[in-house]
Amino acid sequence: APTIDGNLDDPVWKQAAQVTLVKTNTGETPKEATKVKLIADTQHLYVGAVLDDADTSQLITRQSKRDMQIWQDDCLELFVDANLDAKSYSHMITNAINAAQDYRYQFDQTAETYILDRKWNPDWQRKSRLTPQKWFLEIAVPLSDLAIRPGTPFGLQIGRENHSIKEYSALTKTRRFTNIANFAVAVIGTSGKLLAETPTLSTQAPGKMFLKGHLD
Repeated sequence: APTIDGNLDDPVWKQAAQVTLVKTNTGETPKEATKVKLIADTQHLYVGAVLDDADTSQLITRQSKRDMQIWQDDCLELFVDANLDAKSYSHMITNAINAAQDYRYQFDQTAETYILDRKWNPDWQRKSRLTPQKWFLEIAVPLSDLAIRPGTPFGLQIGRENHSIKEYSALTKTRRFTNIANFAVAVIGTSGKLLAETPTLSTQAPGKMFLKGHLD
């Protein structure tokens, strides 16, 4: 397992699935790139990210307390639809000073909307490291908190809010990060099993992530 220290220098990251986020509205390459690595073991999902930024000293980091409006800062967001049924999803956000915002949403058929569970507080780790033009970030989230397990597909979205230059990017093209129909399909690998049909990232190694994007 990688040490969550913001360095992304553990050998395990070389085995991770890799993806570059795209502009949400066009699917094109952002001005400031975000490269994400994903890997898992039997206990945790690990996310490593390298976020390009012209001047990290100007990153917006106004929020420091848990469950404040961290999405208003420059931030990275993680969304997981554990059941791949668009009826519920988990949402985690962190900024460059490691503040956390985390909620779970459940679809209410009567109200025909998603109900917010503010009490959900997963035991996740996150650590940022800044250089003048790059923001490095490592995240570890218990699989039990996300209700996902190896070999079972789940919906995944990753979004970057780069408010400094008003640029927004995600794992897949989507008008909003929370549009579950545009989540990618991800699977934590188990040995010797074909885990995704024509995955964009493929390997048979245990712990690897397979991603298949849903583009609109």
